[in-house]
Amino acid sequence: MNIEDYREYCLSLGADVEEKLPFTAFHHASGVLVFYVHGHMFSFFDCDSFSVVTLKCQPNRIEELKAKYDCIGKPSNLSPKYWIGINPYTASDDLLRELTRNSYEIVKNKYKKTEMIQNYKIVTLCGSTRFKEQYMEVQKRLTLDGCIVISVGLFGHSGDEEVWKPGTKEMLDDMHLRKIDLADEIYVINVGGYIGESTRREIAYAEKTGKKVNYLEE
Repeated sequence: MNIEDYREYCLSLGADVEEKLPFTAFHHASGVLVFYVHGHMFSFFDCDSFSVVTLKCQPNRIEELKAKYDCIGKPSNLSPKYWIGINPYTASDDLLRELTRNSYEIVKNKYKKTEMIQNYKIVTLCGSTRFKEQYMEVQKRLTLDGCIVISVGLFGHSGDEEVWKPGTKEMLDDMHLRKIDLADEIYVINVGGYIGESTRREIAYAEKTGKKVNYLEE
């Protein structure tokens, strides 16, 4: 298969395929063309030589393929445990297409799972720990709405006496700011309009870092 036919085949695998020349700043690799799915490479080759196409492959298939086909050998600059190199001139078109699609599917399926996780909105709950019951209700509701919910670990005002040991409250307050860092937004449990000093500090921190702030009671 020639280089243009192979390029067209890679692009035909799906609308999610991108092609780039990511190494133009490096003279020895300026002609390396890389094909990506979900932002991760599944095929690449040097346009100047087109002697080896590097593809992802299941580890348990690699040795069998190398033993069966002379056109299959080591990949270019990647782990031979997970990648293969294939000569596009000596390989049959059918074999090159099959192994390229296989590589595309491996990478697509792996990173599609990650992308699905990233599509869930992350919400950190804030508010006085005296409202434990409301925390549980809001956590359940937001979870059923498709959110990843980050809550408090201890309810100091609802019976968790460990909070009041020396240094623990300060640690938990700082930890909650880190939980806000992880979130897309915060949800303030302000029963009866009550917002304590710690919660006010958390709201100010969330607003300063560009997080959306929602309230149980407006």
